[in-house]
Amino acid sequence: MRCRPAPSAAARLYWPTASNFVRRVLGPAGIAGIGLGVPEFVSLEGAITSAALWDWRDSSWRSVLERIAPVVAVPDVRAAAVAEARFGADRGRGSFLYVSVGTGISLAFVIDRVVWQGARGNATVMGAPRSRNGRAEPRCERGQASPG
Repeated sequence: MRCRPAPSAAARLYWPTASNFVRRVLGPAGIAGIGLGVPEFVSLEGAITSAALWDWRDSSWRSVLERIAPVVAVPDVRAAAVAEARFGADRGRGSFLYVSVGTGISLAFVIDRVVWQGARGNATVMGAPRSRNGRAEPRCERGQASPG
């Protein structure tokens, strides 16, 4: 597989610009927090642990965003399942299965209105990159991103 450079250089330019924009738009009101749903494995501690689509494992993006508000990173399917449980067709149901088909196939079990995370935070991932010791193996070397 051919890999292209990861967007890390562009991200270093983008995040400060984005954070300045957010500050200007919100003014003194500010925001309580930032939720970041990513199509990657995320540990229970909120660290991005895979690089299937982009390599943000170094967490340099986090320090820029934390200048605005506290940051929580979660797998995108988990964020979508939480939104479905709170605001979607499954609002009010105790338990359901959420399936996401996008960059891969992932699913999330919502049990008693809580998304099940599993022992490492990567429960119920399907069609994901190979993993070793509970961590996804990147398709590309560090500093590279897979073709989009």
